[in-house]
Amino acid sequence: MAASKDIGMDNYCSKLSTELLGLKSRLRDLMSSIELMAGPNNKFLKTHLDHLHDIEKVIDWKLEVLMRACPADWNEVYCGVENIVSVEAPDVSSGPETISAGFMGG
Repeated sequence: MAASKDIGMDNYCSKLSTELLGLKSRLRDLMSSIELMAGPNNKFLKTHLDHLHDIEKVIDWKLEVLMRACPADWNEVYCGVENIVSVEAPDVSSGPETISAGFMGG
């Protein structure tokens, strides 16, 4: 591992996030090819998809931790990724609460 005097903290954070995003992208490509695979190995390899999804979740978690801990400019790292939510929240203050019919417990 490089010492902090060799690379700046911003470069370290940027490099690490780029590597993690690359790993995640390659992992998704592998999972897609396994899902599309046919033949005798299909059943065996599909049993590994859950493990690969777990690895993807760990990478996402590590990226989230890195974003909070590192003082990097994350807009450069995630260029092209929309950081604004495009779906509006429902208005909950308009009228009484309605409960749909169905199982009521008990």
